[in-house]
Amino acid sequence: MSAVRYSLGYGRVSTAHGLNFYSRLARQQPLHGDTKSSKPLIVNELLAFLVHAIGYMDEVSILQICRSNYKEEEVSSANLLLFQSLGKLDQMPSRRREGTEKSLQDIIDMLKKTDPDDVPDFVARELSKLPPVTFDHVDVTRLLKDITSLKGEVTKMQARMEESDNIIADLRAEITSLRNTG
Repeated sequence: MSAVRYSLGYGRVSTAHGLNFYSRLARQQPLHGDTKSSKPLIVNELLAFLVHAIGYMDEVSILQICRSNYKEEEVSSANLLLFQSLGKLDQMPSRRREGTEKSLQDIIDMLKKTDPDDVPDFVARELSKLPPVTFDHVDVTRLLKDITSLKGEVTKMQARMEESDNIIADLRAEITSLRNTG
């Protein structure tokens, strides 16, 4: 797990590396989370929020939250940082005076079309820069779809468990009959 991860339930970031973590952040050095992952940790509150929000919120809500919580220069620098960190500066659309909305859309589009394993771990240094997310912003349709999917998976698992229990019972009966005949 990363040194810093966005906690969806509380809308804040929790840390796992203490003072060493903060001293490296202050020097703007990339961090490495687990030894299992070689992805660097890059400090950018907007990108930390977006990477996680894309999974549980609709785009309209994400855009609305970002427009009201981040300045144009923060969005522009996050856009540049994302494309730079992915090595795709040549694919970055040139946006002169076209506003925050299109830059945010560029970021969201790039995050959606990039393999999550290729996206660096973006983290937040200043927790106050993470926007609050209320239940109003959560895509209820997506949640219902996920719940339905989970119910289907649970039903399949129950069927497999029953099948396994039946096989185990048959094997026990066979072992018992072999012991009695032998």
